[in-house]
Amino acid sequence: MLWDELLDLCELTYEKLESDEWRDRFTNDLNEMFVRRYVGYELRNGRIERVGTQAQDEMIGRARALLRDDDLRGPDEQFQKAIAFLNRRPEPDLENAVKEAVSAVEGVARILLDDHSLVFSRALARLKSEKDVHPTLVALLDKLYAYRGDAKGVGHALTGAKEVRLEDVELALAVSASAIVFLARLFDRAMD
Repeated sequence: MLWDELLDLCELTYEKLESDEWRDRFTNDLNEMFVRRYVGYELRNGRIERVGTQAQDEMIGRARALLRDDDLRGPDEQFQKAIAFLNRRPEPDLENAVKEAVSAVEGVARILLDDHSLVFSRALARLKSEKDVHPTLVALLDKLYAYRGDAKGVGHALTGAKEVRLEDVELALAVSASAIVFLARLFDRAMD
């Protein structure tokens, strides 16, 4: 049996369990086994996902919680797609993971600024002037968006070898999650 098929079987088993008690027990037992065997995955809400650093996983979890608000449904879908692309088996779709994660940040900015046609550079200018965001932080968000547009195969056609690495995606996803939490706090939407 291939490793990917085993992980698929774990997800299917979770779905077939009839009670939350059994699902919780299965999740805990499986995740403990993964930790003991140094497997870089974890069962979360019925899906096998890559494990990042504790700080990355916490920030991604906070962003996911914030994105559950009804008015953030679009960015939530994009962020969930980013995670799904990263966790795709047998090979992750790194380019689409970056594209969707950064696009979720853009969507959150548009919604919170109440202008759904706003280009990201204008959104950043408004954040700087209306929310007094430090220019260096504005530049950070601008560079994240620039990476989305510049990395081969992410925002534009892939014309040569792929250049996006797993480490790049993990950073882009963590920074995107942090940006979502940051924007939510600027608009008093954080859960803390």
